Amino acid sequence: MDEEKLRSRIPVLAQLTGILAVVTYAAGFLALSLHHASFGISQFNLLRPKIISAGVLFFVLAALAAIETTQAFGFHLDGDKLPGTDNISVPTRRHVRWIYSLAFLLIALVASALLLRQFLGDSPPGDALYKWALGAVFPSAAAVAAIPLLFMRKRKGELAACVVVVVLSVLWMVYCVYRTRDTTFSVLVAWFLLCSYDFYVVRGALKDIRQLSNVNWVQAVTLAMGTVVFFGVQVYPRIRSGFGGGSPSQATVQFVDKSPFDGTGEARVWFIDETDFGFYVIRSKEAKKAIFLPRNTIAAIYFGEEPVQPKGEQPKKEPTQNAPSAKP
Repeated sequence: MDEEKLRSRIPVLAQLTGILAVVTYAAGFLALSLHHASFGISQFNLLRPKIISAGVLFFVLAALAAIETTQAFGFHLDGDKLPGTDNISVPTRRHVRWIYSLAFLLIALVASALLLRQFLGDSPPGDALYKWALGAVFPSAAAVAAIPLLFMRKRKGELAACVVVVVLSVLWMVYCVYRTRDTTFSVLVAWFLLCSYDFYVVRGALKDIRQLSNVNWVQAVTLAMGTVVFFGVQVYPRIRSGFGGGSPSQATVQFVDKSPFDGTGEARVWFIDETDFGFYVIRSKEAKKAIFLPRNTIAAIYFGEEPVQPKGEQPKKEPTQNAPSAKP
């Protein structure tokens, strides 16, 4: 790349970077607001730190799906020719493109979602996840290998055979995802499908800026808003707080005075978010109504399951009363 081309692309890259930053921030704000609204929290502060982390997570997870879509579909448009399809009729060539790409994309998204499940899941996955997810991947890989072989035979009915192979593979994968009994894994698979479809719709404009006039902006904006809403309602709450997600983190709070819950000096809670004035918590992980604790009422916070006891100090035991004697 010569110096003149590099200089001409710098303004374009600067504009794209600015647009990307605005989109990331807007997506993080909407996702975080939806997550807080599910607990009855209404915050409209534009400078919340978690907005950035939520936006970055949205961008990263959406980018992974876009990369998988690019690997499967590429930037080929409806009028482009795929390599290796010169000797195939036009209708058949189109079917080869979407059949092969769909099978490859399903394998990629299931494998990627399976890997993401290990790091972003709000709870450890069970053994059924590994068994059934792998059972979904390997038959689909065999289907991808069988599709080109069917077309190389150049016999009648090869197109119908490929359609049957892909349909059976998709049905088998749906069944395997259902049998994992893992809601988080199913949500990640749905997220990959949604983001991949979004990217596939606008791929023409990404390849050639002149294609922007052909984009259905009503459909594009609707899909974008639906994707952000799905992320804020289903995906973001399942990501571990250690990765900047919205999954509540457990801790034990020691109060300056008595606990507002039961009158004792400490309480086990789940943290949702914090502000300059206090913390939003819930009493159990399944609770849907948040409680605000002011900072000046809290003496210490022990993150984890149990509070740390100082050396030489034994945990307090509740006094026990002797049972009344049966003798007179």
